Amino acid sequence: MRQSERKKEQDKIDNKESRRMNIAAAVVGIITLVLVIVAIALNAGISLPFGQAGDDEPVWLGTWRKGYMSLGEYPQSEVTGRALTEDIVHAEYDENGDAWVGGTRYRRVAYEQVTYHAGDDAEGHDTWESGGEYRYFVYEPLNWRILDETDGQILLLADQVIDCRYYHNTDEAAAWSESDLCQWLNGYFMETALGDKTDMVQETSIGKVFLLDNDQLNRYLLMQPDYTTDDVRTACTPYARCMGAYGNLTGDAWWYLRYEENEKFTLRTGSMDGVSISGIMAHGENIGTGIRPAVLVNR
Repeated sequence: MRQSERKKEQDKIDNKESRRMNIAAAVVGIITLVLVIVAIALNAGISLPFGQAGDDEPVWLGTWRKGYMSLGEYPQSEVTGRALTEDIVHAEYDENGDAWVGGTRYRRVAYEQVTYHAGDDAEGHDTWESGGEYRYFVYEPLNWRILDETDGQILLLADQVIDCRYYHNTDEAAAWSESDLCQWLNGYFMETALGDKTDMVQETSIGKVFLLDNDQLNRYLLMQPDYTTDDVRTACTPYARCMGAYGNLTGDAWWYLRYEENEKFTLRTGSMDGVSISGIMAHGENIGTGIRPAVLVNR
């Protein structure tokens, strides 16, 4: 009887040890499979996501298939409630509406500074009504989608609509290179958003900071074999919505494209279904078209 009990106890120990060995073998198998897949991808010349472990750039997670990159910063999230401290409200803001508080940069916006007011009943638009109060936004890192990598250079497109501006501020038609938007992107925006990172940005025939044109939209987004509507759809940052950019409840925003074939018109894109391109006058009133800049940088 005692021998039988000892045998049962030994069988239990053997079973537990067997389960441990099976689990360990399964874990080793999974790790080996992952390493094999990575090796095959590298040998086949397939690019791994930008910012992989070991790179200097941070890892950015998301659905964009070619990866993300962080570069510069710009006003984005609105500061409200308890986060809006007295120090922020009473800081000394410069002529651009910027102030540093505790090592963080903030943007203060007055109603009169907003590019486009849609009214309090316009779906998809901010409904800020006129009044004496300011609104406050915090500068945050800008995320960019990697569209292409060639010869050590990376073509980047802002992941979201980041502002709302006029394409041109007068009633005169303007080609891209002569437009106020081109001047603003390559002047104020570049200095404010990119700062000491400006040296990374390459000069092109259309400026250091530019907009995609229709051909680039097709090449890098619409004509990709694995294209989905999420490749083109994008949301507005809270700051861009405050400035007048349109973005409906599903996060779809209108954004300018560069268009130089007819200097009287430009293009904009965006829709709930992914993309809908329409021509608008390249001057006059902006009715909610946002800015989604692009840059070419050194890797």
